[in-house]
Amino acid sequence: MILLPYLGPRIAARKIAAGGALFIAAAYLALSGGNMATERAFIMVAVALIAVMLNRRAISLRAGGNRCDCRAGVAPSGVARPWISNVLC
Repeated sequence: MILLPYLGPRIAARKIAAGGALFIAAAYLALSGGNMATERAFIMVAVALIAVMLNRRAISLRAGGNRCDCRAGVAPSGVARPWISNVLC
């Protein structure tokens, strides 16, 4: 970006970086086998990165609720278990 100063303001570097990070997170989820903790972490990161790509706040109570809703949609039994890690989504 320093070498091409006229190109810097025209490129949405945050959105490109968020898309790349989302791709890498999905690849890690696929490589790790996708246990419950990994899925929960992926959903949390995916919601935050998608919020960055849509120019929304990544950390808010609404985003936290969306993460819990996504987790309940993927595996409802994982949310219903009485483990403290699932309470925190």
